[in-house]
Amino acid sequence: MSTKAYFSFPTNIYYGAHTYLNSLTDLSLRGHQRPLLVTNKELLQQNFIKTYLQKSKDENLRIETFLVSSDPTKTQVDQGATVYKKHKGDCIIALGGGSAMDAAKAIALKVNHKEDLFEYEDGLPNPPPIDAKKIPYLIALPTTSGTGSEVGRSAVISDDKTKRKVVVFSPHLLPRAVYLDPLLTLNLPPALTAQTGFDALTHLIEAFLAKGFHPLCDAIALEGFRMIAENLGKCYLFSKHPQETEDQLYARGQMMIAASMGAIAFQKGLGVTHSCAHALSTVYHLPHGLANAIMLPFCLQFNKTVSYLRLSQLAQHGITSIQTADKFIPWIEELKKALGLPQSLKEAGLVPDKLETLIKVAIKDGCHQTNPRPVQEEDFRQIFKKAFEINP
Repeated sequence: MSTKAYFSFPTNIYYGAHTYLNSLTDLSLRGHQRPLLVTNKELLQQNFIKTYLQKSKDENLRIETFLVSSDPTKTQVDQGATVYKKHKGDCIIALGGGSAMDAAKAIALKVNHKEDLFEYEDGLPNPPPIDAKKIPYLIALPTTSGTGSEVGRSAVISDDKTKRKVVVFSPHLLPRAVYLDPLLTLNLPPALTAQTGFDALTHLIEAFLAKGFHPLCDAIALEGFRMIAENLGKCYLFSKHPQETEDQLYARGQMMIAASMGAIAFQKGLGVTHSCAHALSTVYHLPHGLANAIMLPFCLQFNKTVSYLRLSQLAQHGITSIQTADKFIPWIEELKKALGLPQSLKEAGLVPDKLETLIKVAIKDGCHQTNPRPVQEEDFRQIFKKAFEINP
C-alpha cells in the first residue's frame, strides 16, 4: 500500500503500511530510551510484535513489556505504574485494542499522580488536579478497528471488586502520537473483525443521531459511516484468508481511519445503544463490540420516530442500494447476518434472569443522556425484552 499520510487532528496521526516501525525511530529522535510497552499476551506471538521488538534494539531502546487483560482493572493499572517506575521508564507505548489503550492512559496518569485512580472518575465533583507536565510521553498503535481509543481522552477501567466500569477523563490523556498501520489488523480473526467493526459503526451512527449541535462531528460521523459500510464486509471476508495485498491493506486501512473518526465524532455524544451495551458488559460480561452489534437494531427501532431524517441521511450517504430509514435497520440486520453475528441476546445464548439488574445499570449509564429520544426505565425494559425475544 503506497498511501502515506500525516494529520494533526485531534493529535498527531501517522497513517500507512509499516508506519508502526517509524514510531520507534520517532521515540529515539525525541531522546527517549526506556519505553514501557503496554499490550496483550495474545499479541506477543504476532510477527509484527517480534519485528517491533527487534527494531527497538536497533534504535537503542530498552523496552519493558507490561501485559494487561481484555478488561483492565485498577489493580493492573497500579501494577503497571510500579513496573514503569522500576524500569525507570521515560515514555509509554500502547499497542493493542481498546484494553491496552485504556490501561496505558491510566498508567500514564498514575505514574506521577499519587491519588487513587478512581478519584479521577469523570463526573465526580472536585477531582484532584492533573498536571500535564507529569504525564509521560504516550503513543498509540491500535491493532483493531473498533474503540478509537487511540484518539480518545478517556480510559475505561474496571473496579476489581464490583466489576463496575469507571471512566477516567482528561484532555491530558490523549496520546501524543498515533500510528495507524493496517498491517497490524491484517491477521485479525473474523469474529474480532466483525465485533470491533460494529463497535466503530455504532459509534458513528449514535454520534450522528445524538442530540445537540455539532456539525463538525456530524460530518465526520457521516463519512466514517460510509467508509465502514463499504469496507467492513470486505474485511470480514479477507480475514478468512489474510494476505498483504493492496486490496486488503486498503480495506483494513479504511476501517482503521473510520474507527478513529468514530471516537472523534462521539465527542458530540452517544445514545441508548451504548447504555445497553455497557450494562451487558457489566452484568453478563459480553464483549462490548458484540453487545453493540446485538442491541443496535433494537435501539434504532426505538429512536426511529424521532431520527427518521437522520437515518435516511446515513442511508443516502453510505449505502447506494437504500435511500430511507425504513430500509436502514433491515440493512443493519443483514450486515450482522453476513458477519456471523447473533441477531438477539437469546441467539447469543443469554438468558433474561438478570433483566432487572441490566435495567438498573443501563439507566445509570450516562450515554443515553444524549440519545435523541428520552429513555426511561420502562423503555430499557421493553428494549431488552425484545432483544431477549420475550413476548409482550
